[in-house]
Amino acid sequence: MIGPARFPRRSCPDYGLPPGLDVSETPFVNFLDVPYRYPARFAVVDGFRHAYVDVNEFAGEPVVFLHDVASDLDAFAAAYERIGATRRAIGFDFLGFGKSDRPPIDDAVVLYTNLLGGLLTTLDIDRASFVGHGLGAAVAVRFASEYPERVDRLVLSAIPAVDRLTEA
Repeated sequence: MIGPARFPRRSCPDYGLPPGLDVSETPFVNFLDVPYRYPARFAVVDGFRHAYVDVNEFAGEPVVFLHDVASDLDAFAAAYERIGATRRAIGFDFLGFGKSDRPPIDDAVVLYTNLLGGLLTTLDIDRASFVGHGLGAAVAVRFASEYPERVDRLVLSAIPAVDRLTEA
């Protein structure tokens, strides 16, 4: 399903805004029309269309960037430029974000982990380093635990539930 993002229609009191202000006619946002710093490409994995950018595609070892919630692949645009000077820099939009398909999702981290492997295979990447923030960090950790042979290095920030990951 590709098309305009649909936001819940609610009156402002639900959002804590002043009474009488009504946002029920908020326009739809079509994220396919929102420009990224680098041109988006698309790959289909397991029937879902994923947006990604691939900077310096024929350079050295790949570095994969995984964004947080309420974000998209363009959050790392400045990093693609710096890393892309010497290495291959790849950013993915998770399903439900940016320009990727928006299916209903039950267990996002498990789904994203599985789809990440498929996306890497589609791009002929056997092994990569990963930079993950928030949700992206959780996916990177899970991917590394399930597919250690495909992970070179991890750089993680704002890992959700880090206390549960580090308890003995």
